[in-house]
Amino acid sequence: MDNKNMKNGFKTEDVAPVPEMAVESMAREIQAAGGEWSGNADDEGAIGWTSFDSPSSDDGTVTVLVPKETILELPHQSLVRVKSRSDHRSYLGTVVQGPFAEPDGLRSDAPVVVTATVRGRGNILMSSFHGRLQIELMGEELEGGGIVPPRRRPLPNSPVFVLSPEEMTGVLHTGGEVKIGVAESRDDLQVGVPVKKSVFPRHLGILGTTGGGKSTTVCGLVSQVQETGAAVILLDTEGEYTAINEPTRDPTMLQALKRRGLSAAGVQNTHIYHLVGRETANPGHPNKHSFSLSFSELSPYAVIEILGLTEAQQERFLKAYDATKLALEKLGIFPKPNEKDQLLELDELETGYPRMTLNHLYDMVNIIACLIDDDSFPYVETKEFYQNEKALRQIVDQVKPPKNLPSWRALQGRLGRIKRLGLFDNAHAPSLNYSEMLQPGRVSIIDLSDTDSPQVNNLVITQLLRGVQNRQDECYRWCNIFCVKF
Repeated sequence: MDNKNMKNGFKTEDVAPVPEMAVESMAREIQAAGGEWSGNADDEGAIGWTSFDSPSSDDGTVTVLVPKETILELPHQSLVRVKSRSDHRSYLGTVVQGPFAEPDGLRSDAPVVVTATVRGRGNILMSSFHGRLQIELMGEELEGGGIVPPRRRPLPNSPVFVLSPEEMTGVLHTGGEVKIGVAESRDDLQVGVPVKKSVFPRHLGILGTTGGGKSTTVCGLVSQVQETGAAVILLDTEGEYTAINEPTRDPTMLQALKRRGLSAAGVQNTHIYHLVGRETANPGHPNKHSFSLSFSELSPYAVIEILGLTEAQQERFLKAYDATKLALEKLGIFPKPNEKDQLLELDELETGYPRMTLNHLYDMVNIIACLIDDDSFPYVETKEFYQNEKALRQIVDQVKPPKNLPSWRALQGRLGRIKRLGLFDNAHAPSLNYSEMLQPGRVSIIDLSDTDSPQVNNLVITQLLRGVQNRQDECYRWCNIFCVKF
């Protein structure tokens, strides 16, 4: 024995590969025993082969062995195709574990391997190892196209092929216009979502810890959706999206963008809307608009729900609402002679009574409470009501309101708190212009960061959603009429 090439009982040179003659002899022995050898044309391009099952094997997963030359071609979550031997079935799967490097012919925890590694002699085995991974079967491919749930398992020694990025995109349906990132462990696979209404605008959750990049993800999505020509409306309760018109200056983000070959840029054509009397989180934004709420756009039942009225207060609210409607009609505020057809289509589960303001309703509650209390007519802010005491007394007698005064005063207090905010029907700020907000490529940010009131936020959201829906319906009707006439 040559002691010069020995140290601590091990040779310092690499272990020699298995002789080719031994491999050919092994192939002949397998074929003579009725088995198959993988060295055929069907295996061209394969990066590994399925292994035999063990007592610990799980249904739906298959063990795959790969040579060290292809071990880096199968990162976690890669998609693969398995062409089963003999039965000629084709399966699709995804890598769920591994690849793990294992020494050839030895267990990874064998004493000789452990000793060589901890004593710095791991290079002795580096010329002889392979990879092991687990794939989870997604389905069996049909000859005419499509995938069905797998009813069987690939047979042992079946070749495994990694799918190209184009094939992965087709299997996962990730070829949408809005890119949300790259697949895990696959920098070459862009993941996109279609903008079409049946997919992207549906319920979507973006989850993550504080500082994990949720807002950054939303901003990226907004920018891409805008580029497709869609209108975007953001409800911003924290004010974190009011500066998306400015490019990021965060060093980490800039480095990440550079790695992807991208540059920082702000979102164009953004507009900030804030409630009258409230501030925006970005006072330096070039496109700011103050707005007020329109009480007539809110369903009375939605207002009841948002204000959290008790059962007794709800009864009085609806009585006062009916009395206010009679007053508007009798005083000629609504409907005008040419507007009576609108009453036939009015659905109070969807919208409010046209031209009714919060001041109208508040004054009616005050009038009813005072008439119940001492039969005196109070001072009211609404000019039309102040000048028509007799007509209003008759209306109150007609609706026959309940006589419990404390409930009326409690309702008046609830409405008064909202009224004092000056958010409804404010002469200094118009209502939201839904036609402008729905212009293609426009990004509208409703900044609610300065309200400090969930009730106010809910009132804004309710009116916004209903207003947008009504405007969209109008556009659809107009488009259908135009197309038919055209």
